Amino acid sequence: MDLREHFDDAVRMNNMSLEVVKRFDSIASNDINNFGELSNLTIENCKKLTLTTCIKDRLIFFKKSLPNWLKFPFKKIIIVDWDSSENIKEFVDSVNDDRIVFVRVENEPEYRHAAARNFKMRMVENDDDIVLSIDCDIMITHKFLNNLFLKKDIIYTVNPKYAVNGTAGTSIFTKKIYFECGGTNERMNHGWGREDIDMYDRISQKYRCLFFSQEHIYHQPHGDELRVKYTKEKNKWISRDASCGFGEYD
Repeated sequence: MDLREHFDDAVRMNNMSLEVVKRFDSIASNDINNFGELSNLTIENCKKLTLTTCIKDRLIFFKKSLPNWLKFPFKKIIIVDWDSSENIKEFVDSVNDDRIVFVRVENEPEYRHAAARNFKMRMVENDDDIVLSIDCDIMITHKFLNNLFLKKDIIYTVNPKYAVNGTAGTSIFTKKIYFECGGTNERMNHGWGREDIDMYDRISQKYRCLFFSQEHIYHQPHGDELRVKYTKEKNKWISRDASCGFGEYD
């Protein structure tokens, strides 16, 4: 299956017909003609959103993703540096954007992804703030928010069970919903991957979850050795939960 087929398949899984997607694209194209590069809907959505990310090194990728995010009029951008050995703060300071809130966590040589996610969500100011949670190496196109009409009682995400190219961590929800559903399970801190699915499984049982197309989300490619560089468990498919017994999965 080529990339185009992957995207078409994602649209079908998102319960959106291709005709609806084309209609949104048509509306967005008209908006772009009238308002410039970003559609009016994208601009209005960005004004409602606080973007959050956490990072453990990967500066080479972050130097591309952060400038990409700054092109959008997000309300605030929260960056949690999880004890990186690379100088993330120096790069962030060089950008000099008042929307950025930068916090560094010290004495954490292991990258506990679930703990880092919960920490960054605690940095969000208000319970009803709508949050775009995104990995530090993800970039988005100007069409990413064209077909979303943001509501505070709906979760918007890539379907993590069918995510293409490492995009499963890209999601939109309020701080209240995130913690009301338990946040990310910090007992699943030894590997990577399963904690996303576990969290979305819990959230979708209580709230309506809409899956958006992955076509306008780009994950900067890198090998699996980088994913497990700072994790205790070196098998990329294992993220154990001591209480529930989650282990290797298909």
